[in-house]
Order: sequence, then structure tokens, then C-alpha cells
Amino acid sequence: MPKVREEGALGRRTIEGLDAELIEEAREALTEVEEYAAEGVPILVEGKKDREALERLSIRGTILELSRGGRMLNLLESLKYKRVLILTDFDTKGRELASFCCKHLVKLGVEPILEPYQKLRKLRKKFKEVESLVKLRTLLERIEWRGQKTTSWKGVQ
Repeated sequence: MPKVREEGALGRRTIEGLDAELIEEAREALTEVEEYAAEGVPILVEGKKDREALERLSIRGTILELSRGGRMLNLLESLKYKRVLILTDFDTKGRELASFCCKHLVKLGVEPILEPYQKLRKLRKKFKEVESLVKLRTLLERIEWRGQKTTSWKGVQ
């Protein structure tokens, strides 16, 4: 059962140690990833485990692995898409990789989509990589299940 408590003078609610507002942003970000994938926008991830995690989340579509042989720049240059969703890990290395891809995609005339990544990255203290999004989804589902019996975050215990 999700643990909710009021914190500090501002009365900010936390769930499982995460700010309730960040959890809502994470929910939005996962929905955005699903929507982009459904629209045919490819998702750029670091490797096989990240792709498998997205598949476990039932995110269907084109998922491209940066680590899949060859040089990253060659992969980026070979893309034939107008837009690409970047979803690298949320640690420093992943941020640097996202920045590298973004910079080169822009040079190639491809629109990099970073909004979902930026929202999810705010949770990097608890969820450090794309693979951990499966745990995040489980947490969100637990909150939603419990929330069906209440009308607000405050009611979740």
C-alpha cells in the first residue's frame, strides 16, 4: 500500500518518498511516451534492456538502441524520421548522451523530443534508468488502485 505523508511547513505530500507533483508529472510523461509511440515517432534508448522495459510497459512502436553495433553518429545519420523521442537513462551519462543525440539530430534536421525525458529525469534519485520505469508504472498503478477508493492524494494511506 503506498505510504503518504505530509512534509514540512509547506505541507507537501509525498508518496513512497516522492513528491506527489513529481509523481503526476511521471504519469503524464509515460502517457506522452505511449502517445508518441502510437503516432509512429521512434524512441531512442541506450540498449536492449531499455527496449525490453518499454515493451514490458506495452509501449509499441519503433524502439532504436544506441548501443546496437556501430557508431552512434552513424545510427543518427541513418534515421529517416522527422521527429525522434529521446529516452536515455536519467543519470549523468544518460543526460550527456541525450544532449549529444539532441545536438546531432538538430544538425540533421530531425526534431528531438525531450519533454517526457525531462519530466522523468526529475525522479532520478529513485528511478535512475529506463529499465526502472517498470517499477515506476507499478507504483503508479498501486496509487491509482488505492485512489479509486478516495478522491484526493490526501486520502491515500
